[in-house]
Amino acid sequence: MSIPLLMPLATVAPQMRAIDPAPAASNSGWLAMAILGAVLGGGILAAGLWVLWGGRVHDRSEAAAAEPSAQGSWPVRWRASMTPATRSVVGLCLLILGYHAAAYLTPRGWFGLMVPPERWWLLIGAIAIAVGGSILVDRMVERGDADAG
Repeated sequence: MSIPLLMPLATVAPQMRAIDPAPAASNSGWLAMAILGAVLGGGILAAGLWVLWGGRVHDRSEAAAAEPSAQGSWPVRWRASMTPATRSVVGLCLLILGYHAAAYLTPRGWFGLMVPPERWWLLIGAIAIAVGGSILVDRMVERGDADAG
């Protein structure tokens, strides 16, 4: 079915369909999945915010933590080892992944905007390409700086 760009809304509206409503309360198991989706998605969202915001707040103090001999927890050393650009890419990808984890595990209709569940592999592939490309560019810059110095 093709919809021309200039077709009036009145002729398109009858063809549009609403998002499936949330399941009835009698359907057991949906609440557990909704809670799991909220917890899992919320945890991934929190990790994304930690990578994004924590890097800005602790940028100077974490410069020393990036050294291999530095003491501290591995998440802080991992975050400190990334460049600001890679930190932004990883943080945003975690935010997108957390949102979609919550959207996929909760009933349809709770989240209006998401990659269709049957296309989850596109979401994971795009995130992998974004993070991998950013890390690859960082390594290329490091190698170029080492060659120049």
